[in-house]
Amino acid sequence: AHPDDEVIGAGSMLAWHAARGHQVTVVHATDGAKGDPGNREHDIRAVRRREGVQALARLGLGDPRHWDLPDGELPEHLDALTARIGEVMREIRPRTLYSFHAGEAHRDHRAIAAATAAAAAALPADCRCLLYGVNFVPPGGTLFDVTDTYPRCYHALQAYASQNAYIDLPGMSEHRCRAATVN
Repeated sequence: AHPDDEVIGAGSMLAWHAARGHQVTVVHATDGAKGDPGNREHDIRAVRRREGVQALARLGLGDPRHWDLPDGELPEHLDALTARIGEVMREIRPRTLYSFHAGEAHRDHRAIAAATAAAAAALPADCRCLLYGVNFVPPGGTLFDVTDTYPRCYHALQAYASQNAYIDLPGMSEHRCRAATVN
């Protein structure tokens, strides 16, 4: 949904794919405009776009696609969002799809989850769908050993300086990954 969600939710796995030479397509659906509640930046949209490019480069990936839909308003654009997600699915024909779990707390994350589910008929029949959480850890599921790629994820999260001004994304990620390993 927002520039940083893909790294928080699946960054280590995206780095794993990059290290194996897999083609990876990342879409930032929103413009990230509400990611600066303290108005620290002159143009937060441009800052978040630049940070997203830098973060993905740190994972070994190319630039994301930017749809620039209004931050915080994806539920109001659900039909268009579903159509666009379906178009990308048909174009890319992914072997693995990473997207939000429907239990997410943020309304934009839930909208992406709903639109992805609604567009799922456009996926190849053998596509593996892996749902992640940003605001929570989904129950059950699969735990991947990301020991080798996690340092790249941590470094990528540091690229989001505008967001780290409000919350310690790398620290949050490290605690979550350690807790998942222990539990």
